[in-house]
Parts: sequence; structure tokens; C-alpha cells
Amino acid sequence: MKKTLKYTTLAALAALAAGAIPAYAEKLSLDYTKTSTGSSQEITTPSIYTPEVTAITASDDLNLTYTVEKENGSGGTVFTASKNFTVNDVTVSATTSGKVWTHQFLTLGQNTTTTFNSLNYTLNAWGQNPGTEIQLNEGSTFTVLNNITYTATAAAQSEINFFFTGNANTTLNVGGNIELAATDTKANLNLKFHSNNVNIGGVIKLNNDANMKRIQLDNASTSDATKTYNRSFGGLSINKGGQLRIEGTANNTVNLTFTNSTEESYAGYLMTKADSTGNKFNISMNATTAAGKQTLRFLDATGKTFDKVTYNNAAIDTVSVSNGTLSLGMNSAMSANKLVVNGEKAVFDITSADGASEIGKATFGSFEGLKGAIAFDFAKDSNDFIDITGTANASSDLAFIVNMTKADFDNFLGEGETSLQYNIISFTTEGSSFDATTVICSDSSLKGKIDLINNAGTTSVMLTITAVPEPATVAAILGAVALAFATYRRRK
Repeated sequence: MKKTLKYTTLAALAALAAGAIPAYAEKLSLDYTKTSTGSSQEITTPSIYTPEVTAITASDDLNLTYTVEKENGSGGTVFTASKNFTVNDVTVSATTSGKVWTHQFLTLGQNTTTTFNSLNYTLNAWGQNPGTEIQLNEGSTFTVLNNITYTATAAAQSEINFFFTGNANTTLNVGGNIELAATDTKANLNLKFHSNNVNIGGVIKLNNDANMKRIQLDNASTSDATKTYNRSFGGLSINKGGQLRIEGTANNTVNLTFTNSTEESYAGYLMTKADSTGNKFNISMNATTAAGKQTLRFLDATGKTFDKVTYNNAAIDTVSVSNGTLSLGMNSAMSANKLVVNGEKAVFDITSADGASEIGKATFGSFEGLKGAIAFDFAKDSNDFIDITGTANASSDLAFIVNMTKADFDNFLGEGETSLQYNIISFTTEGSSFDATTVICSDSSLKGKIDLINNAGTTSVMLTITAVPEPATVAAILGAVALAFATYRRRK
């Protein structure tokens, strides 16, 4: 048997230099046909591969080619991993025949861990609306250290489905991106996450010309009611038609944390079933770098029907920003219980829900601003606005960012005006403590100040913007003052 040395890292070269024995890697191949009566293959068994080996190591690559043959319905399970299993890169080429609606590409045993370095999955031909699942059973963990790419190559398909299903008491870890793509650019894209804990270090990318890109954020099974689902995404990139769904029947909590290192954008719905009760949703921004930014534009899902199910807007509990920028577009029927901004490089930004402009309104039950900033955009006759229906507590370490150019300022001024004034925040006066007064203008030719105006128990945060005098103008003013002072002294 011929083995080849894989020089993939500097560590391998260092090991050679130190006299250590380098790791050898095989590219193990398997071609398997899963019939209606056929059993699944145990992916951890060395003898099923070509070349046949006595053991599978963490540096080995897997090249899996399989066909699922079934006339109609579920194609069953193709591969199982009944014990802990670690390999390097896994490449899959799959085909289904007949009308296979769904099948399990891989099923993990209870309390086991399966780790791939990367997963490149291609579905070549299939029946209508194909579904590929990775089934996680009780206590299991599926980890992909780098990217997952799922590509469907056949034409004329209405949707592409890639699911991580199973018991909620499981964990999914992906170090890189998850990207779904299809040759049929009109095919709807669908991701599903059932695990309690889902950690995606990279960006989830669902971008094509279809009008529906669905991500199910919880397990809809009635046995998994009253559960908490923690999702961490390194970014969400969906250009249109997004559907972030909470499908559970009652009292599920979804915590979605963004850890972006890049700027990403989502456009679509945040939705829950109309007949569900008690489900809630928390959004956190904790970027790995201060440059990380996630834009979320939530259209109104009230009464929308998809897949014969009626939905409403999901109930948002808390929106919090601790690092990076969260740009949130809330439709007029949407509000959240609380907004928290607390981080030296944390920025909360309001935008429109439909993407028609950068101007938006956000409504919260209460506000807590300890550190960081809130950014505001302006048009000639409108501006970003935060409506706090309850109390607001803002420390002196919170700042307000004015996104306005000097050219915009000059254009917005009315005849005879020298300043612009905007109501940017309102809150209930009683019980509030608002000490934030720092204004940072993105254009150094402008400056701003904050005033608090109390009217019948409601406080308005008024922002006044003026132009910074040009140096020549300042010199002229100083010269005029000096001349006036000299004249005054002569008269005395």
C-alpha cells in the first residue's frame, strides 16, 4: 500500500526538522448504493474504504460517493457513526432516485463526537424537493473545524434542504462558513438547526434569486417545548426572502449571538407560528473585532402564510450590543422589551426594515446604555428615532454618533437657519437617569449638543447640529474682536 506524506502545515515541517515522525494521510474512498432494503454503512469501519486500512486517522481524507434508491418517501440512513470519529476533509457526491424526499446522510450515535476538518457536499440528481439530514442523537456533538459547502447541481428544483436534526440535547460546531448553493438559482434554500447549542464561527450564506431562504432556529417537536436554544453565528448573509423561524409550540427561548469579523446583512422575517405561545427571541452583538457589523432588516410577518402555516412576528425580549455594530431595522408592528448597549466599542444603529433608506424607528420597553454609542442617520425631513416606552438609564460613557456630511447639513438647512434640531430618543421621565451628552460627528466640519426636554412626563433627547466655523472665518472673527477691543482701549 502506497502512502503519501501530506505537507499541509508549518507544524509538519517543524516536526521533520525536530526529527519527529511525520503523520501520513490516506485519501479513503467509498462508493455505496443504499437500496430500499439495504442497511446503512458504519463510517468508522476502516475495511469499507479503498485502499483498505487498519485504522482511520485524523489526517485521513474521505471521498464518499453514494446513491439512494427508493421509489417514494424517506431514503433512510446512509452512514452511521456509532463511536467517536475524527477525520480531515470529507468530500461527498450524492445521488437519489425516484422521489426521495429526505434521507440521513449521517447519523451520530448517542453521546458520541464526530469531527471533520471540512465538509464539501454535492447533491447531483434527485426526486422532488430533496432533503439531506445529519441526525444528531442524544448527547452527540458534530464538529466541522472549517467550512461546510452544500451544492445542488440538478436543474428545475423548487427547494434545497440541508438539516441538522435530532434531539435538542446535542451540539453543532462549525468553525468556518456554511454556504448553500444551487445550479437552479430560483430554488428555495432551507437550513434547520435542532441542537440546543449551535456555534457557527463563520458566515451563514444563503444567497440566490429565490424568494425564500429559511432557517429554523429551534426544534418544533412538542417533546422539545420549553427549551433554550443558543445560536452563535459569525454573520448572516441573506440578500432577500429570509425567514428566521421559531417553530416550537410553546415557551421556547432562542438566544442568537453574532460574532462577526466582517460586515454582513440579512433581509427578511423574524417569525413564529401564530398559534404558538410564550416563545421569545434574544439578539446579542459581540463581534470578534470592532469592525464586525451585522445588519438585520425585519419585515412584518403578521398573518403571513408559508407551507400552509400562518406566522406572526417573533417576540423579541432583549437586544444587546457589547462589541461591534448591530444595525437593526424593525417593522412598525415590532418592538422589543429592552435595549442594552454596554461596551467600549459597541455601536447600536437603527435602519429601515425594508431597506428603502437608512432611516428607521425602533421601539423598546426600556433602555440601558453604559458604554459605547448609538448611531443616527438623517434625511431632510426625517431621522432615526428610538422610542423607549418605559425608563432609560444612560451613563456619561455613552455617546451619540451623527452620520451626516457637511454637504448634507447645508442641504438640510432651511432659509435663514444656522442649525438643525432633531428629536432622537424619547423615554418616561420618572425613574430614568440620563447623563449621556457626548456627540461625535462623522464629519469634523459639524458639531452637536444634547438637551433633555421634559413634557408631561416624557423626556425627549434633542440633538442640535451646527457647523464648525472655517479657519478663515474664525480668524476673521478673532480679528474683529481684537480690533473692537483696541478701539475700546483708545476711547478710554
